[in-house]
Amino acid sequence: MSQLEMGYWGIRGLGSVLRMVFEYKEAQYTDVQFTDGAKWFKEKKPEILAKNPLANLPYVVDGDTVVCQTNAIMAYLGQKYDMEGKDARQKLRHLELLCEIYDVRNGMIELVY
Repeated sequence: MSQLEMGYWGIRGLGSVLRMVFEYKEAQYTDVQFTDGAKWFKEKKPEILAKNPLANLPYVVDGDTVVCQTNAIMAYLGQKYDMEGKDARQKLRHLELLCEIYDVRNGMIELVY
């Protein structure tokens, strides 16, 4: 199995949940944390953009697959690590819960920031 690469800003933010999944599954991964905008925008983003037209942070590179956007990455990791449920109904509930959590998170962001 190839080593994964995850990229995000040098803060917890949206990258923290992805790191938690990797640690829970004891996955081998490289955690690329950008503290300088130029490193992302001028160096890494063009590389990611060549493989995924929706290049953004966070991203995950898994071999030839490049996934961007937190919820898409979570869905991908759920499939990859067999964490998304055993049947269509369980998979649906997991997706609904992911969307609900994101709604709550966004509400908290508005309140706190």
